[in-house]
Amino acid sequence: MTKTYHCMGGLPRSGSTVLSALLNQNPEVYSSPQTDLLGMLYELESKIPSYESYRAKLMHPNFASVLYGMTNNFYSTHDKPVIIDKNRGWGTPYNWNNLSLYVNPDGKVILTMRPILEVLASFIRVAQQTHKATSSMPYLNDNLWATHYRNVVDAQADNIMAANGEMDRAIFSIANLIKNHRDKVYVVWFDDLLNRPQATMNGIYDFLGLDRFEHNFNNIKAIDNHDDLAGYGMIGLHDVNKKLARPKTDPSELLSDYVIQKYGNALDFLNF
Repeated sequence: MTKTYHCMGGLPRSGSTVLSALLNQNPEVYSSPQTDLLGMLYELESKIPSYESYRAKLMHPNFASVLYGMTNNFYSTHDKPVIIDKNRGWGTPYNWNNLSLYVNPDGKVILTMRPILEVLASFIRVAQQTHKATSSMPYLNDNLWATHYRNVVDAQADNIMAANGEMDRAIFSIANLIKNHRDKVYVVWFDDLLNRPQATMNGIYDFLGLDRFEHNFNNIKAIDNHDDLAGYGMIGLHDVNKKLARPKTDPSELLSDYVIQKYGNALDFLNF
């Protein structure tokens, strides 16, 4: 089977998990959870020049065949003709080059987006649920001293938004795509998915050049079950509700004025 590969990126906590679950209702599409395909390509492609045989100008086509074949091998157990690989790093310059070279030169990216304060509030809500269940304190790293003189949520928000952290890398990836590859990007806002779900899905299919599919928004199931505690140190990070509905997450109830004022305009530079 010949497969066509596209990607999904965007902000964390912006609806990518439920969007993947919806896409997986379509018998022609497999939309993955967050994978390490991007990292595997990066590690191998950057390491190849250090190998003796490569430096000796031996078997260069063999190295290339491994890189070009990695994506098909990675998804060899999935028999759907359209694969959407999820990783928020696909939009960085180096990874975009790898996507174009080794995955699909005509690959497109679905970006899930959500107002940044809603994203932060969603992270805090899951962190608080995890703390109640396990006593661990997500998003404080080893900086527990901060809790002695600062509001815990403020410290968590600053860690989430820290330079070179998960959020910062996601924003870097988004910014590069919007600035340099806008024609390859389809932006899905969380509110649009909630308020106009079928129209939003139709827009995705039109963008990818696929036939439209009628989705069931009252019987949503995730086909990939995450062990969130083992993988990410939190509980319920990738839970999917059976029915498409707005989460009960109000930034004004979870975030302080400090966080709202500091980060409320963090994405304005993207000029969506």
